[in-house]
Amino acid sequence: MKRTDAFYRQNPIVNLSWFISVMLFTMLGFDPVMLIISLSAALVYGYVLSGGEILKSIKYPLPLAAFTAVLNPLFNHRGQTVIAYFSSGNPLTLESVLFGIAEGVMLIAVMLWFSSFNRVFTSDKTAYVFGRIMPQSAMLFTISQRFFSRLLSDGRRMVEAKAAMSGYEKGIVPRMKNAASILIALINKTLEGAVDTADSMYARGCGTVKRTSFSVFYFTYRDGVLLGLIVFLSCLLLAFKLKGLISFVYFPCIDAHGGMTASIAYLLYALLCFMPVIYDVWEDMEWRRR
Repeated sequence: MKRTDAFYRQNPIVNLSWFISVMLFTMLGFDPVMLIISLSAALVYGYVLSGGEILKSIKYPLPLAAFTAVLNPLFNHRGQTVIAYFSSGNPLTLESVLFGIAEGVMLIAVMLWFSSFNRVFTSDKTAYVFGRIMPQSAMLFTISQRFFSRLLSDGRRMVEAKAAMSGYEKGIVPRMKNAASILIALINKTLEGAVDTADSMYARGCGTVKRTSFSVFYFTYRDGVLLGLIVFLSCLLLAFKLKGLISFVYFPCIDAHGGMTASIAYLLYALLCFMPVIYDVWEDMEWRRR
């Protein structure tokens, strides 16, 4: 079930700017405090948008994150704090273990943010932001967004219909045959849909005359305030990062720059990550006062 919040209803430029800023800072550094803040905000905002579905979504990146956390110490032997030695003689270091865990947390946070991005930044918002600048690319991206969501829903319905007709197959070979038949049917339906879409676009004169654009989105005063706040917080965090006031070094030994400056930076980053939730609560309080 898809939900919307107050931030969802803001201008697409504000939505896109916020997601880019949050995901960039999540991927740029491996500071454990910032990763925990980002993961917590991704879970909270995912719950606001999808409810309990976020708990189902998190089970998909978990195996990949666990694999990354385990794989890193096997090949990365840097670090001064030796925990044990492998049979090959290579050391298992505390620094490589912590770095692997940080990589895993970063992967989970980024994938959850992309999940929320797909719910908030819809195809009509893509057309609004990129339609005038890159009309062909915007159209292609919009069609792709619709294509993948439709592909998943059609595949789910086909699996349910097949199960209702013949039940769930037992054994590897019957299941593979069942999956192959569903895949063939899904490909045929997808190709037919693509041909129908192309014929419909051609019949409507797509590409034959100068393109016009229409949008239901407006840039309001609140959009300007939110966008200015996003840019201000991002610039401050980037300045802290470039000057080395917030950094966490794993190799050759653990070294963290703490203090009052780092605490302020973490607070600013938390404000940036939780901005949609804070804005949603504030708007709800404003509505209840009226």
